[in-house]
Amino acid sequence: MTGPKVSRENAFFNQPGENSNIAPVVFKSDPANSSTGWNKATYFQQLGDPRHAMGSAERNMEQEYLLQGMVKGAMTAAAQISTKYKIGISVRPTGVLAHMGIESGNPTKAQEFKNKTSKELDFFLCDEIKWEDIGAVVHYNPRVGWTSGARPNGAVKVSAAAQVTDQEWLKKRTYIESVRLPTLKSRKFDERLRFWPKTEQDWNKLRDLFKDRAKEFAEEDHEYRFGHYKEHAAIEGPYIRLKARPDVNMVGDHDLFGFTKDDTGTLIHDATFPHVQKALQESLEFQAQHGGIWNWRPSEPFHQEIKRKIMGAHSPPNGDPLLHFLPSGVLRAAFYIPATERLESVWEHPGAATWRTQTFSGKAKQ
Repeated sequence: MTGPKVSRENAFFNQPGENSNIAPVVFKSDPANSSTGWNKATYFQQLGDPRHAMGSAERNMEQEYLLQGMVKGAMTAAAQISTKYKIGISVRPTGVLAHMGIESGNPTKAQEFKNKTSKELDFFLCDEIKWEDIGAVVHYNPRVGWTSGARPNGAVKVSAAAQVTDQEWLKKRTYIESVRLPTLKSRKFDERLRFWPKTEQDWNKLRDLFKDRAKEFAEEDHEYRFGHYKEHAAIEGPYIRLKARPDVNMVGDHDLFGFTKDDTGTLIHDATFPHVQKALQESLEFQAQHGGIWNWRPSEPFHQEIKRKIMGAHSPPNGDPLLHFLPSGVLRAAFYIPATERLESVWEHPGAATWRTQTFSGKAKQ
């Protein structure tokens, strides 16, 4: 082999002190014992409904689901508040993509910001979203040709721009197929992403999000730039940020679903428990941004439809279970049962097993 020799030696090769830290780090390292994951290890080992033995496949999949839905600091904070005030607390799961931002101290999404947090599907609809920022709150127009540098029209509030035509979607799909997918594939994202459009069902999911993002952008852009929220919002590329923290993205918050009576699972109005609500809002780890969605009583048809979708998203057979903290110290995965206005353990509904496929143990047992 000819050509110049290229050294593969590290910068410390044959220098004083080289390799002196390897043995202590590998064999004698004592990890810091200050994080919640370390100093409350027993609590996390016991997550889940105690009807199943620790270490069983059922207990493992429930524990995995719970840990995917909330960062550990918020989990222990909610558990302590639940036990202290003897009240059940239910929370909607937060996407795991937002966990790193929450743990890094990024501000969580305030209730005034209606934009949804980004998911993998957004990566196909907006070229400007960075892979490492999936999970942040985004604000973009998904139509072909839009860029964040486009000059906004201050005179436009809500217009026909909110109505997406079939032609606009077909144009976007063609762009994704011919430009976006090859670009992402060249960077091996087809091997890293859980979602990759292959079937018509996949494309329908992208189409639905395309329409939602276009409508969201048309309705909110004027408010953020020129309207009611201009004093609080900062738009940076495809991201919506707090003007008080313009250097970092907002990420998804821990959404309260509702409070329950004791360990019974019966939902009760949170207006009678302002001290519990206040404790969750003031918790540096949990940072509740609003009251429980179950207590929301919207009057407008648009908001009524939003609530209907949210509530239905946590019911059997195909909904995502809630994280339900019981005063007894148990944290379980639970479904919302509209007929009785109760939360029930997922194990009371054995036929509703879609959630299990989101866990490693659940997939292994299939």
